[in-house]
Amino acid sequence: MPNPATWRSQMSNDSSTAHSLYPMLCAVRHALHPALVSSCAFARVGSAMANLPDALTSLFYLETRLHDADAVDLVLRVGPESRETLWRCGTRDAAWDRVRALTHAWNDEHGELASALHHLWLEFDIDDASSAPRLVPGVFACFGELRDHSYTSQRWLARSRLALDTLLGDALPAAVSRAVDACFAALPDDAYAPYVGVMLGRPAESVRICLTQLGPLALSAYLERIGWPSPIGEVDALIAELASTQPDGPLRGAGMVHLDVSSDGIWRLGLEFACQRGPQLRGELRERALLERLVALGLAQPAKAEALTVWPGARAVRVPAASGDRVVMRRVNHVKVVLRPDGAPEAKAYLAARHVPRAQFSAVARAGSITNPTSERRICS
Repeated sequence: MPNPATWRSQMSNDSSTAHSLYPMLCAVRHALHPALVSSCAFARVGSAMANLPDALTSLFYLETRLHDADAVDLVLRVGPESRETLWRCGTRDAAWDRVRALTHAWNDEHGELASALHHLWLEFDIDDASSAPRLVPGVFACFGELRDHSYTSQRWLARSRLALDTLLGDALPAAVSRAVDACFAALPDDAYAPYVGVMLGRPAESVRICLTQLGPLALSAYLERIGWPSPIGEVDALIAELASTQPDGPLRGAGMVHLDVSSDGIWRLGLEFACQRGPQLRGELRERALLERLVALGLAQPAKAEALTVWPGARAVRVPAASGDRVVMRRVNHVKVVLRPDGAPEAKAYLAARHVPRAQFSAVARAGSITNPTSERRICS
């Protein structure tokens, strides 16, 4: 791990556009319908990605609103192989110093987080008209997407608290801490929390807990135990209506549930509806019925729902400064419906783009029953 004193000079050597994430955004521009990502929104996201090194991630999401908003946010997955790159990222301010503190703890082989922390997600709010958005990340720590034999809610609560305390620079405020504890204590035996995090760039002091393995009946009982302040029957009805458009199987229903927790309790609820991945490698999005239902409910504009069907696919590209050709795979990872006690529901779609060396593509292609990506081209030259 580099010494903080050397950070500035190292960053200046790594910040050229050719070595940034911007070429990977260029590689998917042809599939971004302007109904989803306008030219202005593309420019804002591009400005952000031009200031982030390409070694930081091989998987990013574009978070798009399905109503009339033009905002597009950026989400990056950061694995342990990119810890040193993450250390060098960002500006010299309090938020990025907290990210570096967590990265340092993650790299400390004698610390709890080195073995417990699987990967991070960074989320950047890029929702204003500025041509140079200020990059202040939200940080979400993942302790494993699949529950292992060592899981207990108390053990994962302790890990979550350690990550949150590191990110916030101190212990959680007492009221938020009690609310987080209550959320973990109320979990049914089969459920668990793979992610926990905070949006460092937002003014409200709030923690997000992401839960999975909560079926409809378990979720209803859980929301009642933790005091969700709106009618739980409305949540049940929405999940049932959207799940009715999905095929039977593990992806049906709200596969991930997000709780935004503040000193006042649970103030926002997010419901993720996952999309099938294999067909999307062939350019096929099978969740058209789900999108049509969102339109019927007034949660999505027809043009935006239709534009999502253009996104999936795979393409070989030649990127400047890359070691060999890459394949960029595109999918709609999931749709999220956000509920607030004091506002109307909102729907968002998460456009995933993952790039791999072309030599590694065959293993992914076999899983998706395809043999070759679409034709090769040079981008951002």
